[in-house]
Amino acid sequence: MTWPEAGALPPGSVLAVPLGSTEQHGPHLPLSTDTDVASALCGALAAARPDVVVAPALPYGASGEHEGFPGTLSIGTAALTTVLVELGRSASATFTRLLIVSGHGGNAEAVAAAVSLLRRESRDVLAWFPRWKGDPHAGYVETSLQLTLTPSAVDLSRAEKGATDPLPTLMPALRAGGVRAVSPNGVLGDPSGASASEGRRLLAELTADLLTTVAAWTGPPTATDPRAASAAGPEPRPDARPFRGAAAPAATGPRGAVGPSGTVRGDGAAGPRGAVGPSGTVRGDGAAGPRGAVGPAGTVRGDGAAGPRGAVGPAGTVRGDGAAGPRGAVGTVGAARRGGAVGPHGARGTAGPSDGAGERR
Repeated sequence: MTWPEAGALPPGSVLAVPLGSTEQHGPHLPLSTDTDVASALCGALAAARPDVVVAPALPYGASGEHEGFPGTLSIGTAALTTVLVELGRSASATFTRLLIVSGHGGNAEAVAAAVSLLRRESRDVLAWFPRWKGDPHAGYVETSLQLTLTPSAVDLSRAEKGATDPLPTLMPALRAGGVRAVSPNGVLGDPSGASASEGRRLLAELTADLLTTVAAWTGPPTATDPRAASAAGPEPRPDARPFRGAAAPAATGPRGAVGPSGTVRGDGAAGPRGAVGPSGTVRGDGAAGPRGAVGPAGTVRGDGAAGPRGAVGPAGTVRGDGAAGPRGAVGTVGAARRGGAVGPHGARGTAGPSDGAGERR
């Protein structure tokens, strides 16, 4: 995504941030498992809803409980809280809403604190954690999910049973000594019998739950938009617009052609939203309309009229003249506007509680 494309986003846009961790997931799963799951869910959400843009994933979280295993990289609760707060403040200058999808339960304390502060600043934020029945860490569920997402990263020859007692039973010892104190191999569960087919079923269930939650928060996508898919079987959007470097939607289409910036193009044809018009202008609706056209000297024109020094219209992009924009615009010389009021979208979501272990840093 380029800055003119970001500036041409319609009101009501949602920035979905995949939040994961870099931590041990037993001897058979990659350190990126939580991040991979969060990224896949955000991609599936964006494939079903044209109002969702997926941000690059945040691969570091609060994983102090896994510090007894090599490869775990944790920034702790305090640092993660700060990152999420500052990211939310910055995102509100462009996006109406911020959605945090966390694949790691240990991030819950930081996520809850960040969401609470951002809401007190009148920003529209929702946090969501995937939930499933079964083992909590590196067992049957996560192994099945990873076999669906990245089977080459799973070493089933090293998969083995770990601690299988219920998490509430393990929690006192886990809080005192970390995961290694209760499971020498890092697994909380049993990966036996995990399969890609089970992973697809689980991913579909989690995606459906995420879609239902977001619809309750923002309302459903426009019914007349042909790209809006059902929760049961989202199809990839030809014009899916992740930021450069963000994971493309996990779903694949009939021909699976690759579009700009590595996004998956389900039908191999150019989609209408975000198409490039004459002379490189960004076309937000597929027609040669004014929204998002590039004006003289590269200034963004949100309403088709010449604005002073990069002023824009309703989409809420940067105004170079220092005047107040509609949603946390940036003033002269890039000064951060943290306390600026936001637009009328003030709906409140709820942060999902964690079923993971507490963070120890």
